[in-house]
Amino acid sequence: MEVPVDKLPIISSIKGLTLAPQSAQIEGKEVIEALITSASTLINYTISDLDVLNKYGVRIVGISAGDRRIYGRISHVVLRPGDALLLMGSEESIARFMSDYGLVPLRTRGAKLFDVRKGVVSIAVLAGATIASLMGVNIALAFLTGVIALMLSGAVNYRRIYQYVDWSVLIFIASFLSLGYAMSSSGLSTVIAGILPKSLIVLFLITALIANFVNNVSAATIMTPIALTYPNPLLAVTVVAMASTTTFLTPFSHPANLLVYNPGNYRPRDYLTMGALLLTLVLVITLLFAHAL
Repeated sequence: MEVPVDKLPIISSIKGLTLAPQSAQIEGKEVIEALITSASTLINYTISDLDVLNKYGVRIVGISAGDRRIYGRISHVVLRPGDALLLMGSEESIARFMSDYGLVPLRTRGAKLFDVRKGVVSIAVLAGATIASLMGVNIALAFLTGVIALMLSGAVNYRRIYQYVDWSVLIFIASFLSLGYAMSSSGLSTVIAGILPKSLIVLFLITALIANFVNNVSAATIMTPIALTYPNPLLAVTVVAMASTTTFLTPFSHPANLLVYNPGNYRPRDYLTMGALLLTLVLVITLLFAHAL
């Protein structure tokens, strides 16, 4: 229930309602707040669709939906990225539920999602695959071997291996890589470069806009062939790389933005205001670096 602070005494005076401490345990069970990320499979489902209590033994006792107002039962609310759920259950059950649906814990002392043994194995395998690729081993073979090692060690559940792959991002990146190759091979990038002024500022701003409103990978993929037609290709590609990282302008420009959107009670204009300042700062630093070369 979301109420102003000054109304809490009135709410608490209602018969049958009591205020529970945030870190309290109710009936011996943990109460944990979890954030729905943009990669969560809960998106576009309602609580009643999930049957969480029977599957996991976890109760969803509250929801914070940002600026959206909730009327009626919370079980009928369609879940969106940035929503926060208040979960009640055993620590193990909540951890399993959060792991299965890609949730992130917020302000809690419970939900021990990190397994030390699996963490050490994962870091060791990642380091081994990276070192092997640096030593000349084919990068695909090196990391495929690492995935097999993770499955054999039990650090990764092989039955759920396909769930760990973000297929939408994979297809998205592959599509834009194909688009970038097509632009380069067809000469379209040369035509576009002939239309655009040979200005590093214009190149930076166009790349930044694509990065913020489409995707940073697509921005780099589309703009790199154009940057290669500049008089100083290396410098232009550096500008594109810097501009592709300026995903500050909207909550949906980058997963990290969305992660703090609802817990911090931010609004889109907050991102636009502060993001514009950060983007300008990166632009100035990039131009100073370019001038120094």
